[in-house]
Amino acid sequence: MPCRTVTVVAGLALFSLSTVLATPVSKPLAFLHHSNQAMSNFLDRIAATCPDITRVYTIGYSVKNQPLKVIELSDNPGMHEPGEPEFKYVANMHGNEVTGRETLLHLIYALCVEYGSNDRITRLVDNTRIHILPCMNPDGYNKAHVGDVQGTKGRVNEHGMDLNRNFLDRFPGRTQPHREPETLAVMNWIHEYPFVLSANLHNGALVANYPYDNSPAGHHMYTYSPDDDIFRQLALAYSEAHPTMHLGKPCPGDKSGFKDGITNGADWYSVDGGMQDYNYLNSNCFEITIEQGCTKFPHAVELENIWRSNRGALLTFIEEVHKGVKGFVVDSDGAGIHNATIDVSGREHSVRSAADGDFWRLLVPGEYTLSVSAKGYHDAKIDISVGSGAATEVQVILVRRNSDTATDNGVIDISASSEDDKEGNLSETPTDEDTNTAASDDKPEENTNESTATTTTNTTSSATTTTTTTTEDSTVENSSGSGAADMSESSSDSNSTENDIATAQNEPEGNSPTHRKRKPPIVAGMTMLVVIVLLVIAIFTLSILIAYHARAGRNSRNGYRKVSVEDDADSTVSPFSNSNENNNTLEREKKYSLAYQTQHRLLSDDEEQVVYSRPAILQDSA
Repeated sequence: MPCRTVTVVAGLALFSLSTVLATPVSKPLAFLHHSNQAMSNFLDRIAATCPDITRVYTIGYSVKNQPLKVIELSDNPGMHEPGEPEFKYVANMHGNEVTGRETLLHLIYALCVEYGSNDRITRLVDNTRIHILPCMNPDGYNKAHVGDVQGTKGRVNEHGMDLNRNFLDRFPGRTQPHREPETLAVMNWIHEYPFVLSANLHNGALVANYPYDNSPAGHHMYTYSPDDDIFRQLALAYSEAHPTMHLGKPCPGDKSGFKDGITNGADWYSVDGGMQDYNYLNSNCFEITIEQGCTKFPHAVELENIWRSNRGALLTFIEEVHKGVKGFVVDSDGAGIHNATIDVSGREHSVRSAADGDFWRLLVPGEYTLSVSAKGYHDAKIDISVGSGAATEVQVILVRRNSDTATDNGVIDISASSEDDKEGNLSETPTDEDTNTAASDDKPEENTNESTATTTTNTTSSATTTTTTTTEDSTVENSSGSGAADMSESSSDSNSTENDIATAQNEPEGNSPTHRKRKPPIVAGMTMLVVIVLLVIAIFTLSILIAYHARAGRNSRNGYRKVSVEDDADSTVSPFSNSNENNNTLEREKKYSLAYQTQHRLLSDDEEQVVYSRPAILQDSA
C-alpha cells in the first residue's frame, strides 16, 4: 500500500512537471542568466507556444550527460524543403563566454512571438530553416561565474578540453588527439543537415572573425582561404549591422582594435582544430566566429543592452544565406541529383548538392563560371552573374552517360541493341565521352559532335534564373566510312539547323534514331578486305596446282626430271623444268627426294609428283 501511494505521488509530480514544461510562454523573456535546466525548459515552452514553426531535438550529450538541445524554426519544422537553405547558430562553446547563449534565447523568443506580425521575421522563417544550439558546453557553464571579464574558469569541458581546439584540423597532427562527446555531436550534426551558413558566438573581444583560423607556420599571419572575399562580406554584414563593432575600438587593455570590426582568424592568432575551419573544409557550410563583447560573463543588468546591440546583426547575418547562387541539379527526367559537385572557376572549394539536387553557393557580386559534375553524368558548365541582392537561381540538367533508353537528348545505350546488331550489322560503340546519336526530323539541333550546354536566362527584380541543359551526341559515319554529320552549335543557329533538317529528310525510310540502319565499322571493312585477298590467293594457287598437275603428268610420261627443294641453292632449275639432262638416273632421284630420305621408302611417280611439285612458299606454310 505505501509503495502504491509513492508511485501515484511520483506520477502526479511528473505529470505536473510536464504540464509546466509544456505551458506556452505568456510574458517576455527576462534579462537574466538562465541555468542549463531553465534554458532547456524555455526551449520546450517555446515549442509549445509556436508548435507550427518550431521543433526541439537533441544532437547528443555532454561528458556529464547533459543534453545538447537544438531548436529549429521553420514554416515546415522537421523537414528539409527543397530549395530552402539551412542555417545554424552555436553559442557557449566556451562555458564561461555566455552572452551568445542569452542573445540566442532572446532571438528564439522574437522569432516565435513576432512571426506573422513582423514582416522581416516572417520572411526569414518562411524561407529559411534555422537551427539554434544555445549551449554547446553545459558542463563548463556550470563551473563559470558571473563577473568574469577575461578569465578561464569554465572555459573547457568536463575533461579539461578546449572544444574550439578539438575539431579535425587541416594540418595533420595539429589538434587534440581525441574527439570529445560534445565535439562529435556537433560534427555529426554538421554532416546530417545541408547547412549553408553558420556563426558561433564567443566573448572576449568585439569583432567578427573569419577563416582561416590558423596558418601553416602556426603563428599569427593573414591566411587566405579560397573564399576570402566572401568571408569578408559575411563578417562585414554582422559588424556593420552592430552599432559599435564596425568602429573597431579595442577592448580595455588591448593596444589596438580591428579595422571595420573584422579580422582574419590566423592574422589575430593561430587556432588549431577550430570549429569554423572544420565547417568550411568538411561541409558546404561557411562559418564565422562572432566575439560579442569584451566581458566574458557580464552581470545580468548588462544583458538587455547586449541583446539590443546584437538583435539586428543576428537577423542580418541570417539573411546573408540568401545571396550568391542557388538552384537545382537534375537529370533529363527532372529528378534531383544528390551529391553533385559544384565548382566555381578560379576557386579551389567545392560544394555538393543535397538529397533533392538543390544547392547553394555563397558568392560576392560578379561574373562566374560554374562547373557541375556528378558520377554517371556528363559534366556541364554555365556562366552566371551574381548581384548584391537575392541569389541568382539556376537549374542545371545533366545527361546520364550510356542511359538505358533513348532520351530527349538522344543518348542511346549500346546494351539495348540486339545480339544480331552486335555480331552482324554492327554500329559504333558509344563511350562515356562520345555517345552515338542519330538526327531526326523532330530534333535536328541535337546532331552535335561534342557535349554542349544550352543556357536560357530570365532576369527578374529579385533574382536571375538560369537553366542549363547538357546534350551529348557523337559523330555518325557516312557510307564511305569517313564522313561525319554536321555539328549544330545551338538551337538558334538557323543555317546549321536547316542543313540538319535537309539531311534528315533525305534519309531513306526507316532511318529514325531508333531504326537507323547501322553502318559497318572500319574493323569490319578491313576484315572483309583480308578475306577477299586470301580468297583471290587461294583461287590463284589452285589454278596453278591444277595446271601443274596436268603438265607434270605429261612430263613424267616424256621422261622430265622431278626437282627437289634440296637441289643446289645456285641452281636455276625450276620445279616446272623440262630439261633432259639427268633423266632416268636413280641415284640422282634418291639424293633430291626428301620423302625418300625422311621416310626411307620409294614413292610412286604419282606420290612423288605431289610432294615435289608443291611450290616452296606453300611447303613453308604447311
